[in-house]
Amino acid sequence: MPAIQVQRKECFLVKVSFIVMLSPFQLEALVAVCDAGSFERAAAALHVSPSAMSQRIAALERTVGQVLVQRTKPVVPTPAGYAVLTLARQLVVLQREVLEDVGGAAAAPHTMAIAVNNDSLDTWFHAVIEGVNAHGAILLDLRAADEDASIELLAQGAVMAAVCTAARPAPGCVSTRLGRLRYVPAATPELIARHRGGLGRMPVIRWSRADDLDLRMRRSAQAAGEPPAHYVPSASAYLSAVSTGLGWGTLSEKDYAVLQAEGSVVRAHPTAFVDQTLYWQRWKLESRAVSDLSAIVRKAALHGLRQ
Repeated sequence: MPAIQVQRKECFLVKVSFIVMLSPFQLEALVAVCDAGSFERAAAALHVSPSAMSQRIAALERTVGQVLVQRTKPVVPTPAGYAVLTLARQLVVLQREVLEDVGGAAAAPHTMAIAVNNDSLDTWFHAVIEGVNAHGAILLDLRAADEDASIELLAQGAVMAAVCTAARPAPGCVSTRLGRLRYVPAATPELIARHRGGLGRMPVIRWSRADDLDLRMRRSAQAAGEPPAHYVPSASAYLSAVSTGLGWGTLSEKDYAVLQAEGSVVRAHPTAFVDQTLYWQRWKLESRAVSDLSAIVRKAALHGLRQ
């Protein structure tokens, strides 16, 4: 047998033996503690005492030989904890489905941790929430995160799926194109009248210092210059800042339509726009719950995003 095949076989056997050593109750405890942020809330969620919860985590740490969580407020995983957390989430989901299949446990909702960018949460993702409500067997744990943070959360095992702009799959994930979210430049008529230099000179409102949407919008408009910037890291406050004339902003088509209908904003440039292509990245896991959620997300994106 070639040496590389021997190495792969040995690696596989090590992983299998490691999984067998881990108690499903301990892995479930790790997921609960990391999600709840405290031993007390995790214990209440699993209907055990805080002492029992602490003992399960301590036993898991002895088995792994590493400290897995920092006993802080809130409790957070260590680097080793993140590695085990990915495995723990996957095994907890699969174990629950196997028990349901053999009749060993009543069907219970699956908690699905998902990272979603704020603009999606405020627009087309509402249809996902409606779909999950109709499904009835999924509990959503939504994490608002920008694109870079979403990939990091996936890699850490903090979430099992994410809506992001990265086409390349994260390690252990598959990536599916969802569609395009279009942004347009918007401002109040009064702001445009006061600043006749266009998008390159009017004050702009940015979500954060990592936000480059206005730069891409200025390129679309072929606008020269670097405008003074306000930073407003809140979806509702951002819309308020644009509608009150603090600066121009990059709004999703849906948000622009609402504010334009109210008469508070107009297009700050007649033809400029930016399309953000979104992808659904999820773990490579043969799970009914993950597959059902993915189908709900794809259906919502088909109707809520440009294809």
